[in-house]
Amino acid sequence: MTEGGLIVTDTLYSDAQEERAYQLATGLLKGNEAHRPDGIICLNEPTSTGAARAMKEQQLAVGEIPMVGFDSSKEEIKFLEEGIFQAIVVQKPFNMGYLAIKTALEASEGKKVELRIDTGASVITKDTMYTKDNQKLLVPFVEHEGQ
Repeated sequence: MTEGGLIVTDTLYSDAQEERAYQLATGLLKGNEAHRPDGIICLNEPTSTGAARAMKEQQLAVGEIPMVGFDSSKEEIKFLEEGIFQAIVVQKPFNMGYLAIKTALEASEGKKVELRIDTGASVITKDTMYTKDNQKLLVPFVEHEGQ
């Protein structure tokens, strides 16, 4: 299947289980080099962490198989710093909460509300992870200078 210029060759399901993601990624990475993926995209925190563990264990060169994770656990941040992830996609939980309450209030008042609401996300790379805005997303409960 082609998605925006990329060819999606396989979709594997870890059922949001870190150990399962680790096993699946290990299988992909230990296979014949000709059949290794050109990149890996993980769509939740446990899958991202498990797949990144497998990637690190294989001791591939940084960026040899680009990997993008999702969410921002301490482990994922470390993998981003180490170059295991080329980027992580981070949701904006405060937007989620605010817009959920706002929309619920509007709905309870009989107002028409959107069926889909984009609460936003940011793509963070090793080069951008230390910006003030990105630090607020990666470590939201730490006071940041200039707040």
